Amino acid sequence: MTSRNTVESQRAVQKCHEKCVICGWNNKNLKGKSLVEGCHIYEYSQEKRFDEYRNIIALCPNHHTEMDNDCFYIDSKDYTLHFFDSHNEFNGLTVNIEYVDRKYLAHRQYLTLKKWSEIQ
Repeated sequence: MTSRNTVESQRAVQKCHEKCVICGWNNKNLKGKSLVEGCHIYEYSQEKRFDEYRNIIALCPNHHTEMDNDCFYIDSKDYTLHFFDSHNEFNGLTVNIEYVDRKYLAHRQYLTLKKWSEIQ
């Protein structure tokens, strides 16, 4: 089993100023460590090439869970959020993640839209 590269995840969280790129949540634990999580855009796999900061964004635990469950995707062209529930308060918001490689966003967008079309 390949080990996780936590340095890359921490790097991505730092690039996002230790805040969820969607809601701005930035809580810390009792020792002052950020509770914001590094979330893989292209889902984590055993291939090390996907465990790099350009494939990771900072999300709060709630938005991390939503992303992992395909509740939204980030448009690869303009960084706009698209939620399955179009009434979500963050639907249409543009996030500041220019460091992310757009190919990861495009792949995630494709997979998410495919899943959405299968359930509608």
